Amino acid sequence: MARRLAPKPVPVGDRLWSPHDVAEFLGVPVGTLQRWRYERVGPPVFKVGRHVRYDPDAVRRWVTDLRGAPMLRRD
Repeated sequence: MARRLAPKPVPVGDRLWSPHDVAEFLGVPVGTLQRWRYERVGPPVFKVGRHVRYDPDAVRRWVTDLRGAPMLRRD
């Protein structure tokens, strides 16, 4: 009988992020990401089937773009 090789893990750089991954990266609660998604103000998001996923590079670009943007105030 031939031995089955274990599948190689996907490199971290190629893996899509879940909302939990993004929340940990940004240091915000998952609920904040959900609100941002509803308000369309957060990092770019897309669905894979019924699962929400983020492209890590797009999230990093979003953070970089925020650094140059003026702060918005809600009065």
